[in-house]
Amino acid sequence: MNNNIIGLEVGTIELFPHNINWKNEFEKEKNRLLPFISEHIKTIEHIGSTSIKDIHAKPIIDMCVGLEKFEDGFKCVEFLEKLGYESLGEFGIKKRHYFRNNGNTRKFHIHMFEIESYEYKKHIFFRDFMNKNPKEAQEYSNLKLEIKNDILSNKNLKMDDYTEQKSPFITLILEKMIERE
Repeated sequence: MNNNIIGLEVGTIELFPHNINWKNEFEKEKNRLLPFISEHIKTIEHIGSTSIKDIHAKPIIDMCVGLEKFEDGFKCVEFLEKLGYESLGEFGIKKRHYFRNNGNTRKFHIHMFEIESYEYKKHIFFRDFMNKNPKEAQEYSNLKLEIKNDILSNKNLKMDDYTEQKSPFITLILEKMIERE
């Protein structure tokens, strides 16, 4: 895969060095979505590893959409489905609307939360913290590479293990957010 683009085939795990084009891809998709959902949302933020400079990431753009009320997300479902997204409901996180683009290549994930919720704030905090703390960002990048290599070399590990094994590190970073509040 050319790392100047985005997208990852379903069921695969690949990490690429940070690519400045990911920010541009986020902006293009945000601008494509806004005419259809702007009256129902407060903001769209680029989150996830593609939003953190100088770390390895799966080339999938994660977007965090801030809602005034959780119910406002239901008003976006039909529009997003027409734009090629699949609605997966809360998908394991209470009070979240989760969408991903349809097809065999994942390019975009949308996470919608009430803008004042802990879930929304933690995504923004994690991104901002990592961008301001290159040492921790590099530790996170190294951990992700290590986990990916473990999964590829161990047939008993699955894709879900990738997310699960990152969780303790992410929790440590989020504890810093709680300390600041």
